[in-house]
Amino acid sequence: MKNRNLIVISLCVLGLLLPAITWSAETNDPDITRKLDGFDAYMSKVLKDWNTAGIGVGVVMNDKLVFAKGYGYRDYEKKLPFTAATVCPIASNTKLFTAVAAGLLVEEGKFTWDKPVRESVPAIRFNNEQLNNTVTLRDMLSHRTGVTRHDTIWYKSDFTRKELFDRLKYLEPQEPMRQAFLYNNLMFAAVGYMIELQSGHRWEDFVRERIFEPARHEEHQLLDHRHDAPARLWRALHGKARFVRAVQDSLLRGHSRSGAGRRDRFKHRRAVALGDRADERGKI
Repeated sequence: MKNRNLIVISLCVLGLLLPAITWSAETNDPDITRKLDGFDAYMSKVLKDWNTAGIGVGVVMNDKLVFAKGYGYRDYEKKLPFTAATVCPIASNTKLFTAVAAGLLVEEGKFTWDKPVRESVPAIRFNNEQLNNTVTLRDMLSHRTGVTRHDTIWYKSDFTRKELFDRLKYLEPQEPMRQAFLYNNLMFAAVGYMIELQSGHRWEDFVRERIFEPARHEEHQLLDHRHDAPARLWRALHGKARFVRAVQDSLLRGHSRSGAGRRDRFKHRRAVALGDRADERGKI
């Protein structure tokens, strides 16, 4: 790119080389069009170099989304084009929403960041009394409880969110508390259930009503784990296209698998970048 003030903010890469088919929601600004001259050819090369099925791109200039376009396919098998409105699973980016939801309840006095979480949620049980008497909400969201992933508990399981919450007590710590970063999806599943206990609403409903709707995230979806996301994941195996079914992770990170379109991902990143200044610069 000749103009380095243009920032490519978001790519959704689906995993196989294909010819680029495009549909766009592009700017009518001739200056922006001029600056993006040659970008389509560049993205065609990216598809080839990365051997990927489809990519969605958003470009920001002066705090505005000036370009959104899809390249390649969102579904190779059905030859459906990747567009600016294609919804992609956003995986662990949804942890942000769980943390924000918990923070809203901290503001309401229903949680605290740094007191033992059992003071707010007596039902929670960890593997030993030290953890029971010490683990805080901040510890759970920061992956510093000393308890590692134990992902085989939830992977392809039929456990409900509550059942995963109840199984925290069986997870033995591998490290002393606050001495190591040990990534743990189940702690976010537990916080998701704690949000339900303290708010009286399902995690999905709380996030939709308290975060998505006020932020006008029209393209975000809370996807039921029993259905494939609109953008299907592909990879090249032995030179051929193979569909990769997404992990059935609806119970994790306190959510049903979330998906977002290009514009909503821009709103998301803008809010994170601006922090408290987001409203000063206009609504998210």
